[in-house]
Amino acid sequence: MSSLISTQGIELDVEVATSEQAICLAGELLARVGAVSEEYTAGMLAREVQFSTALGMGFAFPHGTPESQKHVVFDQVVFLRLKNEISWGSERVQLVVALAASSDMHQIFLGNIANRIASGELVQDLLEATTKDQVVALLSSHDSR
Repeated sequence: MSSLISTQGIELDVEVATSEQAICLAGELLARVGAVSEEYTAGMLAREVQFSTALGMGFAFPHGTPESQKHVVFDQVVFLRLKNEISWGSERVQLVVALAASSDMHQIFLGNIANRIASGELVQDLLEATTKDQVVALLSSHDSR
């Protein structure tokens, strides 16, 4: 998973007021690293209308619709740690892991980190990380073994 995330796709302690603002910022990051065209953000917002991508434990995993996959240049993950929790559907979220995938990669990625999220270990580690390199190491340590 290490090739899916880089320090260029990480923002720590950003201030946003809504899930829509967080999704737009994540979309901007994905476009900045070259993983998507700007149209992909609209697909992420459309997915959120279909169902909330907040998964509990303070996490949201926004990603595009199947129709928006055509705007993905390469599979990539970006990460936002919000300065404060925000409402995201019926959940409270402070950690946003946005995915751009031209395949079912997001399902594999989510499956690989689900156990550490459930244990709470990953949540605390990401909240306490002080550098982007630490975040990369934490998120890329979830291989498919």
